[in-house]
Amino acid sequence: MRTDKLRSSVLFIGLLFLSHVLHAQNTQTLVSETLIKEYSKQQLSFLLNAIGQRELADRVEHGIKAYKITYKTKDINSQESLASGLIVIPANNNCSWSLMTYLHGTVVKKDDVPSKFSNEAQLGSFGAAIVGAVVALPDYLGLGDSPGLHPYMHAKTEASASLDMLRATKEFCQKYSIYLNDDLFIFGYSQGGHATLALHQLIEKEHADEFNIKYSIPMSGPYDLSGVQKDLVLGDDEYPNPFYVPYVILSYHSIYPSLNDCPVEDLFANPYNSVSNYFTGQLSTDQINAYLPKKPKDMLKANFYTDFINNSNNPLRLALKENDLTDWTPKAPIHFYYCGGDKQVSPENSMDAHEKMNAVQGTNVEITNVGDLFDHTTCQIPSLTRALNTFKIQATPCNLSVEKQESVSHKISPNPSNNQFSIKSDVHYNMTIHALNGQMLLNTSIKPGPNTIDISNLDPGVYLVKCGSNTRKLVINR
Repeated sequence: MRTDKLRSSVLFIGLLFLSHVLHAQNTQTLVSETLIKEYSKQQLSFLLNAIGQRELADRVEHGIKAYKITYKTKDINSQESLASGLIVIPANNNCSWSLMTYLHGTVVKKDDVPSKFSNEAQLGSFGAAIVGAVVALPDYLGLGDSPGLHPYMHAKTEASASLDMLRATKEFCQKYSIYLNDDLFIFGYSQGGHATLALHQLIEKEHADEFNIKYSIPMSGPYDLSGVQKDLVLGDDEYPNPFYVPYVILSYHSIYPSLNDCPVEDLFANPYNSVSNYFTGQLSTDQINAYLPKKPKDMLKANFYTDFINNSNNPLRLALKENDLTDWTPKAPIHFYYCGGDKQVSPENSMDAHEKMNAVQGTNVEITNVGDLFDHTTCQIPSLTRALNTFKIQATPCNLSVEKQESVSHKISPNPSNNQFSIKSDVHYNMTIHALNGQMLLNTSIKPGPNTIDISNLDPGVYLVKCGSNTRKLVINR
């Protein structure tokens, strides 16, 4: 009798804790959502044709709805902060969609971001209409509704803000009964290419049980910051966009103690030592470039520049090296795109990353020169078109109705269970069982028809069962 009471008490406490965990999952990340745009399939095709993008217009299969969201993430000091972004969903809600994230390129104006439906956000959001996917487009820290200076080219927060955007998107989909399959596609251009690799690496290293990357396409990104990109930007030649240099230095000065020990004004030569006043989020890149010399090295103090060039332990060089993304081993496929005529982001960034990643046997890493006649600006649309066509081929077709998805997620029986339970499914998907602390204890494939799951090796208690994109509770009671 006392054993039964103890077991009941433990079960009751476990259920209370499970309730708290599920509530935390539902409220942890997503803060708010607002519908800001809505286009039919016909309207999207018309708009694309009007701007000369007939190839994309011919591939539109769905209308879309676009929602601005705010969500919780961590800032550069790992403290809770607010961020914003855009979620774009296909108007048809009778499918189980792939999840896709588009990571935008460099912006300095705080409102030139996806949540404001910027031009680049519109390009990225076409994935919902063409591929048939839910598309998450983060603004990043320090942009949109996020406070402070954007931590530009900081791989860690590019990845964490993008990861939390994906989590918020999942919560949004659960809230509005929008069903997701297990596929995640990642792509981004310029800074977004750098962010694509940072997010891919973070997920595979720490969150592989949470997201299943099917394919990544980083496009024209500065992956080798401390090598080929440094040599291009801070060499003896003029550079098309000198604002990149103070943007990086101001960002890293706020992040790395070895740099912020020295006042930022002491890093720049007169009259450029007031450059921080230009990065308020209100000025355009053209306005900032007009203030700066065409050779970026001329904006730096001579002693700092000399040390940067000659000292491998210079704090700026070390900070750049920490944000390199060329030398690691991906598990999911990666396909680099670049353009041979790019004078802003050296094509050697993509070549170097491709070579180093392919040096490890078993990796699936490809590279494509989209065109030698394209520069950094004109490379974007042909790269994006290729990426969407690739994702269209790779994505799971829209062939699962809402009714089928709901039937899949309610077929765990009996519950509470003893040494086994059954799942009857209409489709094939992946099922995992997790302890309440998130540790994955079982990973198995569920096939159409009846499935028997052996749980005899699990202790009595409360568990989380992830069936595709749905999470259920399981009680084991012996």
